[in-house]
Amino acid sequence: MPPIDLTNMSYHAQEERKNRLTFIEALGIGVPVATVEKKDEQGRKYYKTLTSTGVMVIRNADNMIITLYLAGIGQAIKVFRESYGGVRMPEELYNKIMMNGIMFPAA
Repeated sequence: MPPIDLTNMSYHAQEERKNRLTFIEALGIGVPVATVEKKDEQGRKYYKTLTSTGVMVIRNADNMIITLYLAGIGQAIKVFRESYGGVRMPEELYNKIMMNGIMFPAA
């Protein structure tokens, strides 16, 4: 998977979520480990990517980042399993995401 391009971001991700972006940049965006294609209510494609640091990146069909946030463990497991045909998430990634939830509960 290609690296996450933080230069191609929506206004929402850059400005309206500036505090979250600053926090994630300090934590580290990580590298993509799982991506799934989804469709919104209007049938438009978008992509959910889970990174090695437990960040969930939401991109539109043009690869622009719409938003990003620390993934909850449930959604991280779901994206990982969908991406890998039901394979369990590696314990190291699971532990990282769980630790994020403990250390940064409101992030």
